[in-house]
Amino acid sequence: MFREQNIRWTWREFANEVDVLASGLLALGIQAGDRVGIWSPNRVGWLLTQFATARVGAVLVNINPAYRLAELEYALNKVGCKAIIAAEQFKTSKYLEMLQALAPELADAAPNALNATRLPELRAVIRMGAGATLTHRNIVNNARYIDRDGDAPQRAGFAVHPRAALSLLRHGAGGARVRVDRLRTGIMAGSPCPTKR
Repeated sequence: MFREQNIRWTWREFANEVDVLASGLLALGIQAGDRVGIWSPNRVGWLLTQFATARVGAVLVNINPAYRLAELEYALNKVGCKAIIAAEQFKTSKYLEMLQALAPELADAAPNALNATRLPELRAVIRMGAGATLTHRNIVNNARYIDRDGDAPQRAGFAVHPRAALSLLRHGAGGARVRVDRLRTGIMAGSPCPTKR
């Protein structure tokens, strides 16, 4: 129960949420032994992340909510985090702005393909909360939507940044090995895309 977020689950409901989030992490390429950072105050997303990373065998790295830039950079590099799941902010600390300061490459990175000079092991930044970004709820909803037709989440074809989606559909994938003419559906920012153009 998370009273502040008005969430109350049975153990079965909680286990289902954990399983779906774990499937979403696997779909992002998180594997057993990978390190996943969590930078957040106490909230339901933190608890789901703790159990979901354990479910897939990933190592959860707790990032102190009071860390500043130098401490965050040191911690992420010291343990080699492949992904970080972060709240937007806590008190006066604006986590997403701090991550963007350390990894300005985030602005143009494709999902799960970050290549940051200062954070060389980090590949994915997952934002907790609302908005048109990859959130815990969106990961859960995406996995459920993909599974609705019997497709396992790890069979999703590829990930595209929302700004690139229209260009990809209009002009194709260029030299990439992606056949957009065979796409049957898509998910953008947690919402299913229409099946027809």
